[in-house]
Amino acid sequence: MSQGDAIGQLSGGPIAGWIGSRYAIRASLAASAVLPMPVLALYARIRRIP
Repeated sequence: MSQGDAIGQLSGGPIAGWIGSRYAIRASLAASAVLPMPVLALYARIRRIP
């Protein structure tokens, strides 16, 4: 679980930081909310598997 968290921070953190420095803090916060959305699809798929 900790490794998954670290990988998520390494992959999403710089992207959100770049968006914040390029555009605005609000855009960075919005990107931080949108970046983990693909995980919801994985959870839905896992839930369907018996």
